[in-house]
Amino acid sequence: MKIEKTIRGSVALATTAAWLLLGSAQAQAHAKLVSVVPAADSTVASPKLIQVHFDEAVEVKLSRLKLSMSDGTAVSIMGMNDAKDPTTLSIMPNAELKPGVYTASWSVVTDDGHKVSGSFKFTVK
Repeated sequence: MKIEKTIRGSVALATTAAWLLLGSAQAQAHAKLVSVVPAADSTVASPKLIQVHFDEAVEVKLSRLKLSMSDGTAVSIMGMNDAKDPTTLSIMPNAELKPGVYTASWSVVTDDGHKVSGSFKFTVK
């Protein structure tokens, strides 16, 4: 009787551990931001191109990169995504950016359907 309880307890513990490990592996499968252009918290001349680079492919049609001024006003942009590089989202401001602080906000959907988002700021001198 004691052996059966011990075996059942061990099986339950092993099953729980397997589920935790599987969940941890899946949680790490999200796309991670690798770099941004211009660099976060940098001061630059008006950039011609703003980019976010990830460590894996993203679903470009389901992903967004937006630009706004410090007061939250959206900046008019044009998407410039390169079909040959599914790890990068790119936008181009439709006009030269005036001096000030800007926020680039991104939201991406990975190939496995997970949604990840974030933002970074830069200053135009």
